Amino acid sequence: MHITVFGAGAVGQWIGANLLRAGHEVRFVGRAAFAARATLTAQTASGEMWHWAQVEAYTSLPDAHTDLIVLCVKAYDVAETVAPLSRISAPVVTMQNGWGSEALLIAALGDQRVIAGTLTTAVALVDTTHVVAQREQGGVGLASVAQRNSAFAHVLDAFRAAPHLRARAFADWRAMKWSKLLFNLAGNATSAVFEIPYRDVLRDPLAARLEVQALREAERVMRAQGLRAVNLPGAPGALFAFAVRALPEAALRLVLMRWLAGARGDKFPSLYYDVRERRARSEVDVLNGAVAQVAQQLGLAAPVNAALAEAVHMGCAGASREARRAFLHETLRKLNHERRAPHPPPQRVSSH
Repeated sequence: MHITVFGAGAVGQWIGANLLRAGHEVRFVGRAAFAARATLTAQTASGEMWHWAQVEAYTSLPDAHTDLIVLCVKAYDVAETVAPLSRISAPVVTMQNGWGSEALLIAALGDQRVIAGTLTTAVALVDTTHVVAQREQGGVGLASVAQRNSAFAHVLDAFRAAPHLRARAFADWRAMKWSKLLFNLAGNATSAVFEIPYRDVLRDPLAARLEVQALREAERVMRAQGLRAVNLPGAPGALFAFAVRALPEAALRLVLMRWLAGARGDKFPSLYYDVRERRARSEVDVLNGAVAQVAQQLGLAAPVNAALAEAVHMGCAGASREARRAFLHETLRKLNHERRAPHPPPQRVSSH
């Protein structure tokens, strides 16, 4: 199969390398630094290394024939890909985190061309053209957006031919994406706002309280849409959602502590770098921001997710850590006050 990987960061390089290993013809569209070098090295968590001295690389989407496009750009860059993708008829697999990219592409390309994807393997760049998988667990989830999609079986076969991708098909693309969203939320905005690594989030009383409430809001919004969490490759989404919903707060903190420490340790999340580098755009809009937006559409509220999204934007705009902390502390204080406020007694209706 002729496959174009659009976006040659860590995710694009990992998926592209695996598809190359499976015997597919793969071209990459990436930044100038990647295209200029046009080499690729990929390394598994167990130390196995693959190297290509020359790969086909471009800085913009070529007009050459392709059977499949794997879209691996950041969520905030998806809108800029609509015009070039509109010129090509191949199906598009969305590998973005969060919620919203599929809707944008469905509106522009039609649901028959869009296949939702998600990656649960933690990957990172060693340098511009060298990607490493940070753990053995994980894989790729795929789900057709359209109820019937003649291309989906071929796309699934292409991914399944790459053993390290461990591709699995899911019946409900929305449930798959929201299950991954729950994992993406954990320890992400809190770590960024408080500038602490994952393992320290639940040791900070304010960050821990925000973390638990944000996850519980997201799980409620997911269920309000009629969606049930699913187990992703290497990521037990159904079990995680149950823990978020059902465990007492103290027990949930212990579960999160073990999961965050084991899966992420002393590393910083993606949103942390949005804040540190003062980026004008942040993926928080498709993470906590998306939870708050969907909640509003459903007539619900997700105030902690809305506040965390605002605090990340404050950081991106240059607000100090102290200012962000004060803003979130005040948000929780107001919420707690509203919850403790006595409800007015019911008014007696006169019979006269």
